[in-house]
Amino acid sequence: MLASKLLRVPYMKSIRKVLTSAEKLSLTSAAVDTVHRDEKKKSIKADIVPHKTFINRNPRNLERLALAHKDQGWGKGIPDRPATNWPTGSYHHRILFEVSGKHTYASLLHYHGNQVVAVSTREWSIQKMLYKGNDVSACYNIGTIFAERCIRAGISCASWTIPQNIVDNSDRIKSFCTAVVETGFVLEEPDQISFKSFQPPHVEKKGPRPPKTV
Repeated sequence: MLASKLLRVPYMKSIRKVLTSAEKLSLTSAAVDTVHRDEKKKSIKADIVPHKTFINRNPRNLERLALAHKDQGWGKGIPDRPATNWPTGSYHHRILFEVSGKHTYASLLHYHGNQVVAVSTREWSIQKMLYKGNDVSACYNIGTIFAERCIRAGISCASWTIPQNIVDNSDRIKSFCTAVVETGFVLEEPDQISFKSFQPPHVEKKGPRPPKTV
């Protein structure tokens, strides 16, 4: 028994020495790796040269800054006057709202004609939570979901082209507008920023202010 105990002591000491040497080696290798990484980062940063020209790859940046051009060639007058075209083409995004015999539809249309966001009671995840697909409650819920999807897509305002007298006479359209506004969505776009020296005194700026940074 004593012999075995005496043999264990130098064996354990040798194991401890091996472990400590391995730890030292790992520490030194880690330090060397960090030094190499720092040198690589410094060399990479030294080789970086900024481009002389900047290409904006976000096609919606000027729209967000209210600098993009809006079509002013048609439909600029009063929307419900028969002498003017309706709806007006002076917008970046326009809300389309429709109620059929069984379902309710809402979509966001870009002025190029592309559909950006769409919501309808035909979607099963929405339909199973509603009693009916085209009543006032369905219009309210469609408005809430539509506004939330627009905000998540990065769009916080759009042009609303339905005249106010039609909105006041329809409970469905009124409930849709109420739901959209309650989420923080704005039903009008900011005016296009003009760099002309003369601004007509009768023109009033409407809509939300564009963000300072995009």
